[in-house]
Formats: sequence, structure tokens, C-alpha cells
Amino acid sequence: TTATQTWGIRATAQRNVKIFQTEVRNVSANTTTDGIYLDQTVGLSEVSRNVVHDIRNNSTSSTTGVTGIRSNHFNNASFTGIDNTVKNNFVYNITSAHTGSATATRTLKGIYAQSSGGGFVTNFHNIHNNTVLIDGSASPNLSNVCFEHGTTSGPIYNVRNNIFANTT
Repeated sequence: TTATQTWGIRATAQRNVKIFQTEVRNVSANTTTDGIYLDQTVGLSEVSRNVVHDIRNNSTSSTTGVTGIRSNHFNNASFTGIDNTVKNNFVYNITSAHTGSATATRTLKGIYAQSSGGGFVTNFHNIHNNTVLIDGSASPNLSNVCFEHGTTSGPIYNVRNNIFANTT
């Protein structure tokens, strides 16, 4: 079988999960690839003091996402007060082997909040004191970003005191 997604650490449908002081590295596949993935969390969840690096999509044709840290709330109106905090992490060397035609799709992402879209104004993403280094020069046909959010409405984003360096 072919994997549809690969990750180093994934916490799905967890309440108050904490992922801290880990090194996540050498995660690679020919599909969507994440270093740390908070998926449909509720309560007060936190990803802190981690080092995430060498996360790679090995496909020369795929434009599926490669992300250092991805954070999604549970997208249901009956769950309010959800607070995902991503703080004090170091993310670098997020890469792809893509050699295909140029695309505007942002494929390489350091931190990606609410990638599933939606969310509610009673929920928060706190992105504080992280260092993200993106160098997409090995895949010049792909777009990349240090931080992205996947919705124009819904949760409140508090993005403070980060160092986002895109050297592409």
C-alpha cells in the first residue's frame, strides 16, 4: 500500500496534549509529510522546545505539503476555548525533491496553523518565540513559507516574537 501521509509525531483527537523537548528528524516519504502534527485537538495543547529538521518529500513530481509543525483544532462549534500553543521550537531543513514544473502552491512550510480550514473565534493558535529557517533553493519550482494559516475566518492567531528566515 501507499501511504497518504507520513509524520514523525502525530496526536489526533487528543485533549490537552503536550509534545515537548523532542528532536524530530529524518522523516521522509513520497506524500504529505509532517514533523509534528496536532490534528483535531481540544483543550489546551502545546508543542514546545522541540527541534524539527530534515523533513522531506522524496517525490520528484509531487507538490503535496512538507511541514515542520502543523496544528489543527477540532472543527466543531460545540468545542470552544481550544488553545493550541506552538512555542520555543526550532524548525529547519524542510525540503522536497520536486523537479517538475513551477507551481505557486506553497509546498514547504515551517509552521502551518489550521490547515484544515474553518475554526471558530472562540479558539486560539498561539505561535510564539519559534525560529524557522526555510531554504527552498534546492526546489526552485516550489513556493515556500515560514508560517501559514489555512483559513481566513475562524480562530484567533497570536503570532509573536518569532524569527522567520526564508533564505530562498
